[in-house]
Amino acid sequence: GGGRTQVCRVAIVALLSVYGGGIHGQLSLSWVPSQHNGFNVSCFGFKDGSIDLSVTGGTPPYHYVWSHGVTTQDVSDLPAGFYNVDVVDAGNNSVSAQITLTEPSYIKADVQPFEYGNGYNISLYNAYNGSLNLTVEGGVAPYTYAWADGPTTEDRTALGSDNYTVTITDANGCIFKTDAVYLRQPDRSDWTLNGNAGTDPATHYFGTSDNKDMVFKSNGVERLRLKSDGTVLLPTLGGTGLLRRGSDGQLRSGGGPSLFGLPDEYWATGGNFLEAAPEQFLGTRDSHPLVVKVNNLERMRLTTLGRLGIGTAAPSEQLEVAHADAAGGMKITNKRSDANAHSEIRFNKNSTQLWGLGCDLLQSGGQNFFLWDHEAGATRLLVNAAGHVGVSTEVPEDALDIHHTDERGGMRLVNDREGSNRHNEVRFMKGNTVHWALGNDFEANGGSDFFIWSGQGVAKRLSIDGQGRVLIGDAQANGSALYKLYVEGGIACRDVRVTANNFPDYVFAPSYALLPLEELRGYLGEHHHLPHMPPAAQVEKDQGVEVGDLQLRLVRTVEEQQLYILQLHEELQALKQRLAQLENR
Repeated sequence: GGGRTQVCRVAIVALLSVYGGGIHGQLSLSWVPSQHNGFNVSCFGFKDGSIDLSVTGGTPPYHYVWSHGVTTQDVSDLPAGFYNVDVVDAGNNSVSAQITLTEPSYIKADVQPFEYGNGYNISLYNAYNGSLNLTVEGGVAPYTYAWADGPTTEDRTALGSDNYTVTITDANGCIFKTDAVYLRQPDRSDWTLNGNAGTDPATHYFGTSDNKDMVFKSNGVERLRLKSDGTVLLPTLGGTGLLRRGSDGQLRSGGGPSLFGLPDEYWATGGNFLEAAPEQFLGTRDSHPLVVKVNNLERMRLTTLGRLGIGTAAPSEQLEVAHADAAGGMKITNKRSDANAHSEIRFNKNSTQLWGLGCDLLQSGGQNFFLWDHEAGATRLLVNAAGHVGVSTEVPEDALDIHHTDERGGMRLVNDREGSNRHNEVRFMKGNTVHWALGNDFEANGGSDFFIWSGQGVAKRLSIDGQGRVLIGDAQANGSALYKLYVEGGIACRDVRVTANNFPDYVFAPSYALLPLEELRGYLGEHHHLPHMPPAAQVEKDQGVEVGDLQLRLVRTVEEQQLYILQLHEELQALKQRLAQLENR
């Protein structure tokens, strides 16, 4: 700590015996592992550890074998973990030592925005009083902070509505970048002299919210009053009768010519009494559409083909609604006095219903949305009040609940991108943080692999390649399709069964050609390994051994050893007999 580097030197001394001549030598090992502020590896999951090994005593040169296969004196580019080294000198004396390299934990960060009583992170529209509280764990303190908008403090204040991200760097230079956090602000709630944009007619209005009238004045004089019961009064407009617009654009009441000069053929704003209904209608008698305008702007059109357009002058369907509202659309309201809240849009072929789309499936006031297959008499999709989506079930118990009776049914993810990319992925998250993901084509290059990814460890935990080989951890498969399981690290299990053929009991057959001991001595002197056993160079080239094959070779060697022992026993017995004969003379 305090900017100083702490060096740890470990020494291991072993007394060794050289059996050939009874000479005793001494080998001494010491090493200095890499240091990164109290850890041997700088960042979680990195491979920048190293061990500087020193050897004294014994007879040079020395031969080194590390537990991860390296044969150099010093080793580098190491991940955290356990390491063993065996050192053999020229006199075949050996010593072993072990060390565990450590690494800091994975950096985690939690960005918590402050929330006001109105449910927003900013108290008022366009205010700058938001704040963010950042908590960092893991890595090596102290940390430095680089927010995307410039500041370098840990926490933030006086913020406006926007997205905020921060890059965290620890004392070892390890970097972690947070997901964006958006500070929400309420909509503006005032009317400006220049007009307002982006208003929502469902919630925004110009008027009163109590039982008082709404009054419009000009020059200090009341010109129009909208009463609390909806009645409209025009105090300064004299006369009685129908309202009409004069040639000067002013509204007048009564005393004018009848509409279009046809006194008996207009629709009164207060309603009409129809006597000959088939002959009386609202519409056109020629090949022109019926247009409805508001504020001299076309709002609705019924075309000569019978197509109704709302907000569009060229409807392409029987009913087409076009709008530019921020949250516009259509609304269906159930005004029954009981709990029944059922509303439905039905899709028919002539008089036969095919599908239905609506809410409150059971007509009991339930907060659900459904898609109904009338022909099958079944609910195909339902979203309940908890937001659970059910496919072919009316009682989804999870966020997505799929039921089917197909022989081979389920779900399908299809990548329709052009090119070789086949990547599909299902992510498992907590908030905005990905914890796990599973999918196929990990590298997005057209591969046929399946993978499981750890978002917290930022590592692929398991994969299955196109040849059916299972890889766990950072394991890499060799070019052979013979092996189906590759593991980077150890395997803990209760038992392992290795199938084998031609078990070497044939060694005990009378016809078995056992290598004479003198020939065995010569073979060992020439090849430096037992017959039937692979040489070290072959093991290194193959990057290991086949356990089943090696076990058969070991059993064969052990059984041959038994035959050699029996031969020596026979020779010993013969020598004893000969010695007894000589002593009895």
